[in-house]
Amino acid sequence: MPATKLKAIFKSIFGFSVLQYHKEKNLLFARQLVQRSPVQIKKVAAIAGIKQ
Repeated sequence: MPATKLKAIFKSIFGFSVLQYHKEKNLLFARQLVQRSPVQIKKVAAIAGIKQ
């Protein structure tokens, strides 16, 4: 299946793009790290792939 068709189907089912889904998962992961670990926020951002 072509990537463009897969992306369109994903968005029609879930209501947001694959990229938005990936960003939300990274933010959720970062939030959990901040709440549950002593790791500094700068390091959490680097681990979760959040650009500064």
